[in-house]
Amino acid sequence: MALLEEIARGAFIGEEFLTWLWFLSETQREPVAVPKVGPVQIAMGQEIILGGEGGDAQTVVLRGDMPCISVEAREALAAGKRLRRARLYFTIDGVQWSCTMTGATLAVSGLRLPTAGRADFQTQCLDRLGAVERVSGVLTWLFEQYLERRLDPRRWPREHRAMTEWAEGK
Repeated sequence: MALLEEIARGAFIGEEFLTWLWFLSETQREPVAVPKVGPVQIAMGQEIILGGEGGDAQTVVLRGDMPCISVEAREALAAGKRLRRARLYFTIDGVQWSCTMTGATLAVSGLRLPTAGRADFQTQCLDRLGAVERVSGVLTWLFEQYLERRLDPRRWPREHRAMTEWAEGK
């Protein structure tokens, strides 16, 4: 099998991860306690793109202030669509960070970091690198949490059922 076919076959895992993050953002009452970072509040942003499986599946692109609570988002989830791409917001220590993540590749783009203080250039660069590392650590930890659930044959059916009920109840 060619490399691109292998990648396409595994694309669902990233899309399911994004859908799980959406589920987590709406059902987790408290911020997520991320080791070495602290409490992290997760929210979906102004753009979400949902898609189904198969060559003729329609893609739903939703933009606006709160597209994740729209009727169209609810219908797409109920139809079995997963998030293909989403704008994510993380609040850490009262400061908001954001990025766009593509599910098929888990690529992060458009990362918006907190603004640096009035420090010299070298300090600002180091602060920004530290901020990128922090966001990367949060995303990596969240993906690990998802995979732990997904690969556990006792835990995943419960998690999947809860996600299905959430999607149907939106």
